[in-house]
Amino acid sequence: MPSELTVATAYAVLFVAACLRGAMTYALGRVARHAGDASRLRGFFHRPVMRRTERVVQRFGAPAVSLSFLTVGVQSAVNASAGVLRMPLRYYVPGLAVGALMWAAVYLTVGMAMLSAWNADGLWWIPLALVAVALVVVVSTAMGLRGREVGGLASRASSCEASPRGGVREAGAVAPQPLRDGRGRASR
Repeated sequence: MPSELTVATAYAVLFVAACLRGAMTYALGRVARHAGDASRLRGFFHRPVMRRTERVVQRFGAPAVSLSFLTVGVQSAVNASAGVLRMPLRYYVPGLAVGALMWAAVYLTVGMAMLSAWNADGLWWIPLALVAVALVVVVSTAMGLRGREVGGLASRASSCEASPRGGVREAGAVAPQPLRDGRGRASR
């Protein structure tokens, strides 16, 4: 009995988490649309193609919202798009609920199965190692990009020198010459 209660609790927690995440992403899309309507983007949101897109999303968007929960990387985009395109809540909420139910079921079954298999074989450290490796890769990539950016600016700055006419030019660059006409005289 305790394991059934634990599974039901885990399922409920995952469902609520998916609903909250989806609803917040939808709300951010609505806020972005409202801000866009109050700015120079107003014309963009009121073009005929946007109005047609809004009607399509309002009519067929709920299945798209539900199915987006089974994808990786598309879920937030679909939820935010539903908000930006002002999908009515009477269509969005059922799509969100069905999608959250599916997402919770997948994460509970697949996730728990993987954790049970790793734990049974004494391989509980594998998920921690994967997270650690991912963290090292992200941090080192970010530091490498930042270092390259800073180093690139520093080397570029050190290769510049003052121009005799004022301003700055790169070292070794040929100074601009006045335009000459066909007889070798400077043209004005």
